Amino acid sequence: MIKAVIFDLDGTAADTLDDLTSAMNTMLTHFGYPKRSREEIRSFLGFGQTVFVTESLPEYARSAENVQKCVQYYDSYYASHSVVLTRAFDGIPEILEKLHEKGIKTAIFSNKNQSHVDTIISKIIDTFLLDAVLGAGEIKHKPDPEGVLILAEKFGVSPSECVIVGDTEIDILTAKNSSARAIGVTWGFRSREQLENCGATDIADNAEELAEILGL
Repeated sequence: MIKAVIFDLDGTAADTLDDLTSAMNTMLTHFGYPKRSREEIRSFLGFGQTVFVTESLPEYARSAENVQKCVQYYDSYYASHSVVLTRAFDGIPEILEKLHEKGIKTAIFSNKNQSHVDTIISKIIDTFLLDAVLGAGEIKHKPDPEGVLILAEKFGVSPSECVIVGDTEIDILTAKNSSARAIGVTWGFRSREQLENCGATDIADNAEELAEILGL
């Protein structure tokens, strides 16, 4: 029985790719590095901010000191430009509302910094539809199960009664590592084939299919 549904943010609950691409290319241009394409940016996402910046930089510019400098610039710029084009994906608010009505706990769990997650959520989703919002900070990044275990304890449910909805292999692995059920979605940063290759069995191509898988 499903008692909690935990959504990834970037590429799952929210269409953030345009703002992420713009912020990263602003940073790269500022320091004189070549811009990255939207598809390159897509492939770098899912592992947290430091990895995102590192992968976006040219290989010759990836010293620890330089990465730290670039992360600081990117973080500062993105903080004030994270919800320019970003929006909730079609159907996600309605799914959250149905889950809320059924008494199923809901959460956002992201490898994005907590401050950025809070800013985005406050502007694109009615916060009363979410029982928890968890971003990167003191907890370990996905696919470590720590965040899921924290949320399960907060909700008073077992991890096996939780569902993780996500668009990358990181989300699928997080579910496996925490004994939660995984549902992959294809409208984000990875293809159906990539999700299948990392072990996803339930995969939704749109919000209607996701609602059906969740039994809504």
